[in-house]
Amino acid sequence: MKENKGVSLVEILVSIFILAIIIGPFAGIFVQSTSVRDSTSFQLKAIYTVRNEMEVLMSKEVTEAYASKGIRKVNDYYIRTSIEPYSVGYGSNCFYFVIRKTDNLNEEILIFTPDEHRSFLLENDGGIINLEVDTIYNSYYLSFGDQTISGNLFSSGKSIIYINLIEKQSSHKINFHITGDAHTTVYPGDDSNWALSTANSFTVVDKCYYRDYSIFTARIEAFEDEDLKCPIFEIQNIIKLKN
Repeated sequence: MKENKGVSLVEILVSIFILAIIIGPFAGIFVQSTSVRDSTSFQLKAIYTVRNEMEVLMSKEVTEAYASKGIRKVNDYYIRTSIEPYSVGYGSNCFYFVIRKTDNLNEEILIFTPDEHRSFLLENDGGIINLEVDTIYNSYYLSFGDQTISGNLFSSGKSIIYINLIEKQSSHKINFHITGDAHTTVYPGDDSNWALSTANSFTVVDKCYYRDYSIFTARIEAFEDEDLKCPIFEIQNIIKLKN
């Protein structure tokens, strides 16, 4: 009768050692693969979030889009939205002055500068409105009635000013006085109650009776934390927004 000696401790240890040699590299690959998969998933989610935010921004009218500027938390990311007026021919340092109707059939003037947006309701008094724009080196100064706006330009080059009066129907006369290195383009539509004073070049686009949009450049960035140091993903587009 044969005696069953069983498995010795040495044999068990040798078996474990052999299994460790075989499985060890695969375990490392599995851990690394899981880490890469999680990182890739996080980046893909950031790309989707940024692209979705850009699509939403492009669907808004201009004042709603400007209200989206700044930093906010979306999903697991800090999203920073930047938007500024843009000139297709010249780039940045762009200003828009747009007259549009309000819901109660009054009119307002929208002012878009490189770093700010303001809107002012026009009183129904048919008076004279003076709007002054001064661009000096890397800064600008605007005055509109008793309101003032000042800020910085992104470069010391020529500024581009667009004046859109196509929706203007009120009897207000608006006097635009522009100083500094700037080129001005006016879309008067049917309105003749305006005047432009400038020592620089300007263009009046006659026979243009429909222009309900303005051009902007928008940038949306996704960050992992609120320090906003290195974006995970960012996208920049030139977009057309309804006034």
